[in-house]
Amino acid sequence: MRPGFVTKIAFLLLALLVGLVLVPALVLAYTVTRPLNHPICCQTPADFGAAYETIRFQTGDGLWLASWYIPPSQGKAVIILLHTYYADRRQVLPVARMLSAQGYGILMYDQRASGESQGDSRSLGWRDIPDLGAATEWLASRATSPAIGVYGCSMGASIALAGAANLPVIRAAVLDAPSPLGYRENLPQFNPRDPLMLPIMGLYYPIVMLRSRALPPSTTLQAVKQFGQRPLLFISSGAGNEKMRIETYFAAAQGPRTLWNLPTASHCSGPQQAPLEYSQHLLDFFNTNLP
Repeated sequence: MRPGFVTKIAFLLLALLVGLVLVPALVLAYTVTRPLNHPICCQTPADFGAAYETIRFQTGDGLWLASWYIPPSQGKAVIILLHTYYADRRQVLPVARMLSAQGYGILMYDQRASGESQGDSRSLGWRDIPDLGAATEWLASRATSPAIGVYGCSMGASIALAGAANLPVIRAAVLDAPSPLGYRENLPQFNPRDPLMLPIMGLYYPIVMLRSRALPPSTTLQAVKQFGQRPLLFISSGAGNEKMRIETYFAAAQGPRTLWNLPTASHCSGPQQAPLEYSQHLLDFFNTNLP
């Protein structure tokens, strides 16, 4: 066999391998970082009778985040609601309905580069974490030392947790299926039978960092520990990887914590699939920890 032919075959195999790794990594990185700005239409807190305001608040780097604010009843706390990664503030409307019906104030906002909020790229939640502090500052400008809690699901829960870790004003958090924030923490999610998955993800994370101009500031596990002695309610669904991951976070918590699993629910579907139980768990938790 001629040496030139062998070289061509080797080059083609290498190109094929690069294509099988680089192309999926680029596609995944583009998918998670591209902005999802769009108008918010046809669903508001008025649908369940809540009096609300459409407001904006500014992040530390000058972006304006579009929000809905439901003022609390006299003496009640305010809960900040954070939506899942590919959604907007409408996604947490079912939770807003549950809590506002009992007098809790609600602040729900479109995360950066989502919905009607400004921003030119998303970042797996990394650049959204400090924005929670901007939300608490806006609340402080509207109320006299309000008690504040936070709720999020999936990446919204991770942003809520990591953002609240260094915000003592947030006194309690409900975390429904918090996602891993970093590469190593996400390794157990990969399919070990797919030999290309590790190199794809090994390229995917650096590409996300370049496109979003951000680095992961923390892991979800670190944020759980940094939350300290404040109370946490963890929620998980099903009986697979999600349940095991949330149990790991639950075990690492330093303060009072509660774990609730919905064995027949899918990811972040608790408010729709078990609304009465979901509402009761949230209210029991916040009534106890935000008196």
